[in-house]
Amino acid sequence: MGVQLQSQSGSAPEYVQALKRMGRAIFHRVVSFWLYADWIYSRTETGKKAKEALNVLHGFTKSIIQQRKAEHRARHLFPKENGNGNKMRAFLDCLIELSDVYSGPLSDADIQEEVDTFMFEGHETTSVALNWAVLLLGVNSDIQEQ
Repeated sequence: MGVQLQSQSGSAPEYVQALKRMGRAIFHRVVSFWLYADWIYSRTETGKKAKEALNVLHGFTKSIIQQRKAEHRARHLFPKENGNGNKMRAFLDCLIELSDVYSGPLSDADIQEEVDTFMFEGHETTSVALNWAVLLLGVNSDIQEQ
């Protein structure tokens, strides 16, 4: 997205911590069938923590979008070259250009949805997929025997 998170340093930013909290909340909800109903889940401590984490995540991506839009408008960002003569641009820059050039086929909400998808999916996807596979194997003993 054109922004450095510094997530590998000793002091992880609030965004990374919120991602971890959200991952734990989602896993807890998946393995607790009584939490599938939104009206129940939203009243639990886990549901409230998940909502807080989601607000942090959305707030972070919203601030990144606003920051990059301001940079684009202030000094029309040009893509860097990767050494082969090809232009490199961050995904967010492409979305902002699309919304600017074509007079807004993408609203800020549309851009945020796309940015959220890529940023959320870039974290812990392998471990979540493996956890899900093991859970499904544990629930379906007939498949285990095959």
